[in-house]
Amino acid sequence: MQVNKQFKALCEPTFYRTVDLISVKGQARSDALEAVQALGRNTRHVRVFSTDFMFASIYMHSVAIGLAKAQTHKSQPFQFPPPVGRIPIFLKSMPFTPMSNLTRLHIHMDVPNEAKDRPFYWEPPESNRERTSQLSWILQWSPLIEELKITHWQVYYYTEIQALPIAINRLSKLKILKFYIAIHRRCWHHFASTMYHCTSPKLEELCIEYIDMADMMQPPSPIAGHIYADAAAERNKSRRGNAEWKIAAPRRQGPLSDLKVLAAPALLVDTKKDMASYLEQSPDLEFLSIPQLVRTVTVNDVLQLVKQHCLKLHSIAGSEIQVEQVAKVIPGLMQQLPEQRVKQLFWAGFQENPATDYKSLFRRHSTSIQRIYLNLCRDISSKTIQAIMCECTGLEEFSVLPHNHRSSTKIDLVDSVTPWVCTRLKTLVLTVAFPDLRPFMHGLDGTHKCYYERSAPFFLTWDEREQFEELEKLYRNIGSLTKLEKLTLYAKPIPPANAPADAIDGSACPEDWWIRYRYFTFPGLLSLGDAKSGRPGYLHLLKNLTNLQELMGSVSIDAKETIKTVRWDEIEFMDKHFPKLMKTEFLQFGKATVEGTSWHEPIAWLLRRRPGFKQSMYGLPAPQRSGC
Repeated sequence: MQVNKQFKALCEPTFYRTVDLISVKGQARSDALEAVQALGRNTRHVRVFSTDFMFASIYMHSVAIGLAKAQTHKSQPFQFPPPVGRIPIFLKSMPFTPMSNLTRLHIHMDVPNEAKDRPFYWEPPESNRERTSQLSWILQWSPLIEELKITHWQVYYYTEIQALPIAINRLSKLKILKFYIAIHRRCWHHFASTMYHCTSPKLEELCIEYIDMADMMQPPSPIAGHIYADAAAERNKSRRGNAEWKIAAPRRQGPLSDLKVLAAPALLVDTKKDMASYLEQSPDLEFLSIPQLVRTVTVNDVLQLVKQHCLKLHSIAGSEIQVEQVAKVIPGLMQQLPEQRVKQLFWAGFQENPATDYKSLFRRHSTSIQRIYLNLCRDISSKTIQAIMCECTGLEEFSVLPHNHRSSTKIDLVDSVTPWVCTRLKTLVLTVAFPDLRPFMHGLDGTHKCYYERSAPFFLTWDEREQFEELEKLYRNIGSLTKLEKLTLYAKPIPPANAPADAIDGSACPEDWWIRYRYFTFPGLLSLGDAKSGRPGYLHLLKNLTNLQELMGSVSIDAKETIKTVRWDEIEFMDKHFPKLMKTEFLQFGKATVEGTSWHEPIAWLLRRRPGFKQSMYGLPAPQRSGC
């Protein structure tokens, strides 16, 4: 198709300004030879680039080919990394120019399994040393980068990536640096400290989110082999004193006077002087993740230094790395900061202290606080969750996730019925506990049926009637959140003490509460009910959730209850009243058909009406730790 040259010249800079090759839609731009070649001709227009490491490696080799043809040389400390394996023929026909005007770069260091199905599959190096070399080489040709985000990098020892600080140190315009990295726990402190000291003086945000590499190896990971091989090689070379394995990291000269976000909980603070050095050089600090404190640094020391140096602080994060210290520091900061100052609270590993009045703390910042993430909770009372829902009028995001199945992290149904004041909520992740009244849980199987299996007219027991009245109040509270975009509700039915062991759904995997939740649904939530027979249903109470985009948690429509109660009317209701809904956990068990029923047909109809609709399984959200 012929395209007007003037029109093309006008549109190309806009079209290539943002290139996203990570999203499903964006991957299409790297699936055709013509599209990749067009990108290579327009790299000068790219300002924002997101890619997995496979295409990053392709880009690196294509730039090298382009530079060789143009005979362009640049004096930089990073030599071109030798290619791993044989260079595919298609690369030779795709010379790139560097993205020299790039300002934002996001590299997803993992390579998705589906990448092997792409027309231009390229096997990137497995060794982290080689990946670091390639990444550093890419960075040297984009000196204008202001935001660098590196995610899903699995590293065993810091020495595998010790060349990276040199490349980062040379990004003189860097303002935002974010890492999501799996690395051995004993390397956390060194990695955080090195990144803090090597960055540009213009840095405004430093976010480092960790996963312990030991956790990544359970269950066995396909990357484990080369990671352990790299680790063994490093140990052997370091014992021999090999100089190339002892690269000195560069250090910044001068303070981070523009730093506003410091979310690096693994920074180690040995003395009060260390803590002061971090805070006094960043007077504009607004977001602070509590660093790791040794015993010589007291809670009072931290509070005193924050009061003295952080006059603009309004957001706090605490890590599960040090539960006891954080449990004292965060309440102290919330009490010390001026009223209605705190805007964001990220508290991983929350463990409630009976001596702390959490209700008064949240009331103190009830109109200002917008985001609360109490994730990986070890213990939180139902009353504390109730206080947040009934006090914080400015709240927009609220998430509470347990540390494990033993954690008492839920709001009891009786506490959830109090009218909520947080009507600005856009994101809600919550676990609700209520008595399990199903007959077989009480040893009445065969003599009593579940309410949804009874013949019309329906007669509810006194306990069932009372529970449905409370559930209705809960559903009304949810329905009042008209700005809600993401809703994740986990049902936690509490079995009676004498419940038969084989009657408890999911008993085969008692450790995995995140799998067990899919066996349950909230009684009547997804049903419109039946007025003629008297069967209860409360889906109509959610009709005002017109902004809802995600509905996750215990909302399976292939559970025992919803197979009986969800039909065409319910799906058509959702289609009408949830026009933006594009992600659910409706099909938890992945079944295509259920014998004797046609419940799956309405869902197939809904999926056809909404291209790109995501049906997730095991959709537990990644817990927010640091607020990155």
